[in-house]
Amino acid sequence: MNHLSTHVSTRRLSVGVNNVPGAVQLLAKDVIAYTSGHCVATCCIDASVRSRISEPMAAVRNITAMAASNNRRWLAVAEFMTGGAPPQITVLDTHKGMERHLSLQAPGVFKYACVKFSEDDKAIIATGGDDEQNDSMFHVWDWQTSPAAPACSGETRGEVSGLLRQGGEISLLLPYWQRIHVTIPECDAVRLSMFSEQPQ
Repeated sequence: MNHLSTHVSTRRLSVGVNNVPGAVQLLAKDVIAYTSGHCVATCCIDASVRSRISEPMAAVRNITAMAASNNRRWLAVAEFMTGGAPPQITVLDTHKGMERHLSLQAPGVFKYACVKFSEDDKAIIATGGDDEQNDSMFHVWDWQTSPAAPACSGETRGEVSGLLRQGGEISLLLPYWQRIHVTIPECDAVRLSMFSEQPQ
């Protein structure tokens, strides 16, 4: 006689989000952060852990992208503002109840579409359409030591569709297999190179 074992999958958690890049981030085992309107919420499958939500700001219209640091402490949140104010990248501290740690701003971007931490978490790179929404701008901040202004900025033709991190380098993905590689060494200098890649 054959004994069949059946495994039933049960849904532990369901989160509804829109098409925000990086809208759901894993912070720890069974703990996620997700975008919810113009706030970020955390939720744990373990009911004994209380959910937290970032401080709602009336000036924030909505969130357009989000990324978690590699050590899972920080969240970089791209915020689209009301009243014609420029967009910003806000860094939330998940160890302090989603406290707003600081906000990063730079000129020329209408709305951020992608955001990413460098491998060592010392830099944040964000991309978005320019004010005319014809080209893409990117900014790199040394956010822990010099958050007042980007360490590096640039512009590229076409829309950046994503960010890819490979070691100490971040690639901006463009149409037609083009990439812009931003190398963020440990020194203050930032080396930029651009080339085209064709599929094999």
